[in-house]
Amino acid sequence: MGLLNSARLIRHLGIATFIRRGFHVARARSGWLARLDPTDGFGAADLASHLRKGCLVGQMLRDRRADAIPFFFDSSFTRDFAPILEKLIPLEDRERLLQQANGLESGRVRFFSHWDADLGDPIDWHVNPQSNKRWDSESHWCQIRNLDPAMGDVKMVWEASRFSHAFLLVRAFALTNERSYLELCLKLIEEWIDANPPARGVHWNCGQETAFRLIGWCFALHASYAADVLDRDRFAKILASIYRQTQRIERHIGFARSIANNHALSEAAGLYTVGRLFPEFDNSKRWIRKGKRILCTEILRQVFADGSYIQHSMNYHRVMLHDCLWAMRLADIYDDPFPDAVVNRLRRAVKFARDMQDAESGRLPNYGSNDGAQVLPLTSCDYLDHRPVLQSWSHQLDGERAFETGPWDEEALWLFGTSALRDTCDNIKPKSARYEVGGYYTLRGQNSWAMVRCHSYKWRPAEADMLHLDLWHKGENVLRDGGSFSYNCPAPFGTYFKSTAAHNTVTVEGQDQMVKGPRFMWFDWVKSRLIAYQPSDGSAGGHFEAEHFGYRKRFGVTHRRRVEYALPDHWMVVDQILGDVSVNAAVTWHIPDVPYDWNEETLTLMFEVGSGHVQLSFVVEDGTIDSTIIHRAFESDKSASGWESLYYGEKQPRPAIQIALRFEAKTKLITNIHCN
Repeated sequence: MGLLNSARLIRHLGIATFIRRGFHVARARSGWLARLDPTDGFGAADLASHLRKGCLVGQMLRDRRADAIPFFFDSSFTRDFAPILEKLIPLEDRERLLQQANGLESGRVRFFSHWDADLGDPIDWHVNPQSNKRWDSESHWCQIRNLDPAMGDVKMVWEASRFSHAFLLVRAFALTNERSYLELCLKLIEEWIDANPPARGVHWNCGQETAFRLIGWCFALHASYAADVLDRDRFAKILASIYRQTQRIERHIGFARSIANNHALSEAAGLYTVGRLFPEFDNSKRWIRKGKRILCTEILRQVFADGSYIQHSMNYHRVMLHDCLWAMRLADIYDDPFPDAVVNRLRRAVKFARDMQDAESGRLPNYGSNDGAQVLPLTSCDYLDHRPVLQSWSHQLDGERAFETGPWDEEALWLFGTSALRDTCDNIKPKSARYEVGGYYTLRGQNSWAMVRCHSYKWRPAEADMLHLDLWHKGENVLRDGGSFSYNCPAPFGTYFKSTAAHNTVTVEGQDQMVKGPRFMWFDWVKSRLIAYQPSDGSAGGHFEAEHFGYRKRFGVTHRRRVEYALPDHWMVVDQILGDVSVNAAVTWHIPDVPYDWNEETLTLMFEVGSGHVQLSFVVEDGTIDSTIIHRAFESDKSASGWESLYYGEKQPRPAIQIALRFEAKTKLITNIHCN
């Protein structure tokens, strides 16, 4: 890594975290991790010695068929749910759901809630469907580099093994009462167990992936108990794998905690889940205590006091909410409530998400890392729609619904039963909001609204995007973030989606706001300062003004941005580069991939999207525009522009207009945006 980069890591992460990471690497290279987590061939016969005295697998199965182990739903759920699901899920979506479920019989698996891949019959759990490269399935997991550039993105092989399709198959069974869907799910679980012996291969490499898999399996098992598809031997085989995978989580959860992100939350939720649902295991009481303790500690650590999230990502915010919703709902069923301080912090996190939401589409800005994670895929809503999780949380916290009745109710139905469908709607509409700890600010207008970022990083940033502006009009994201595409892909896309140029902000001398480090790291983290914020609403204007210092060290300048909203839906963005030197800089605006008109003489860009019409016009004060260019699907060996990724592993063209000029101390670039 080099002494300079090591020093930077220590400065940003702290010496304690740096030492913990170094210790983990040393343990892996020395073989100590392999000894801690042996490839022991743990199976059904070994499970008997890990059950509490007097517990037998056959009796465990009988207890569950009699609903002796509480869960979100009991054995009568198909009788209750089927007619409700037919009303909740539109016919076209029901047909698509069953088509996807049937496709699993031949190995066709949905990836990242949007695109399908053929993995063969039986499924090859170790193949990357995009590159057809096959990951190591024999070596100990700690000997496998999950960021190996020669192998491509490991998430392309992890995705199928998360078992999101377990939820899909249970939903198909509930709709049709055809046990073949549950049979298929159990068959896939058994095939996975056979193809992934304990501690061997890439699927044992990540504790969070293991936790997601266990949550899916537990959901499917509880649907299977009363359906006469689960015999004792099959149950014992699955139980043994669940036990062994939970051991893997517990033994290495310290590493997840050292990186302070949603991995620790997911793994703690996995420990708590297995401990609660399988009290016959010898370690269950410890897993319950440990899982809940880590969850509570990490929630208070990771969710900022204002409700924003440590990972600076809207989708990771949802992952956190889903992890906590699952665990908290399970805790309530077992009369084991979470402390008030934790509940209140999560209440703020829910409010944050609602304040960042587009009221018409249910979407949040495609901001920050978007890796396609969907912990509880329990509706037919689009992956980008956040109404399901917010509807569920509204019931969990207040016994109310956040939105009127719709297909997004299905998640709450699965977690809470039919009582969730009888809630009254709180009718709370998003208003202008400021989240100073996380650095998010919104301005709300009549038919449009904006989100702007102003933050001084204290924990690892994902993208160099300070003062990025996201603009929405009539449910459409008219000025947008580019997304993530893939965490491990060849140039130029390995860096493009994280770059300043991929966001609606200003680049100076063609450089990012921060210095790119290895893997997910940035150096010289951006610091910012809020100058003014006046909230707006549908009857009054408002403004936001801030500056960041990402370019001060290298170029001696500061980027300042002012955003003004005026009735009815007029926005003005003023960009300045302040300093004693002049520099080349450019503002970039990313628009939807729709036809547009660009007038070079008047510097006006017009386009229509949905039912709205948008016009951007540019004015320079005390300066002259050097060039204007619109990129769409541009890429070379070293750079790219004009792309976005709404769903992980996919990228699509989108126009990006760049206005470049030489900034002096008094130069202002004004972007006027009219929406109607």
